[in-house]
Amino acid sequence: TLDRSSAASDVYKRQTESFEYNLVQEGHEITILENGNVLINNKSFNMNQYNEIEDAILNLNTNNKIVILSAESFSYHTWVVTIMDSLQRNGFNEIQIRTIEK
Repeated sequence: TLDRSSAASDVYKRQTESFEYNLVQEGHEITILENGNVLINNKSFNMNQYNEIEDAILNLNTNNKIVILSAESFSYHTWVVTIMDSLQRNGFNEIQIRTIEK
């Protein structure tokens, strides 16, 4: 007999692996760390100087409208929402969200 939970788990793992593989190749990457640091395409900023983050978002190439927004699990929810609002105001219509577990 087929173990359905095992088969479902295998399908989920394959989908997750291909999903993450596609993410890395397709968009701008923004990572929010629990200490308030924000990485935008590997440039470092801090939530305490949000105007600099807003400027960096404004200067992103909008030919690529996809953004991968990752946040460490203990990052403030308001930080994530604030950055998402800025992205949407600046024309980014596809925001993929990931949680980084430690």
